[in-house]
Amino acid sequence: QTVLPMWDDDNRGVPNPLIRSGLFSVRNTEKREYLPKLHIASLSNYNVSYTGQDLQQDDLTVWMSLINLARNQPMSDSVLFTGYQLIKDMGWRMHSDSYRRAKQSIERLKVTGIEISTNNSESAYSGSLIREYAWTASDDKGNARWMVRFEPTVSMLFMEDTTTLLEWETRKSIGTRATL
Repeated sequence: QTVLPMWDDDNRGVPNPLIRSGLFSVRNTEKREYLPKLHIASLSNYNVSYTGQDLQQDDLTVWMSLINLARNQPMSDSVLFTGYQLIKDMGWRMHSDSYRRAKQSIERLKVTGIEISTNNSESAYSGSLIREYAWTASDDKGNARWMVRFEPTVSMLFMEDTTTLLEWETRKSIGTRATL
């Protein structure tokens, strides 16, 4: 599939191997460890290994917001947006710290190596959670935008029977001052 399944703005789709594994930890620390080819605890029918900086819940929120922006277009296309649009969608405070946090999260998600396979080896994904990003992209009218692009094959993780829909308002309440 070249596009994501449709969901509305009240719900967000997340592949089961990501949401039902320990990939995004519940820790909330500034210092993040580098994890080299770490086997991640997950559902019994998935094998997940990860290389990169420790991912936390704020990284999942950023990724879900970006994936939501990409859902109406081919996965190979650039996703153009403003920092304001991203921060507002996630319900973060409009402050320079939020923009910095979002940028750091996008950078972390770019520098990842993830391998997901099923035990029966019928499907597998190997790649990064974000293929590339830019802070100074332009839209077709010349307006400054942020840009991310996903690996097109990430769409194969979003099959109807392997995607969980999360209520976005509830998800946004998870943050630096809220427990999971």
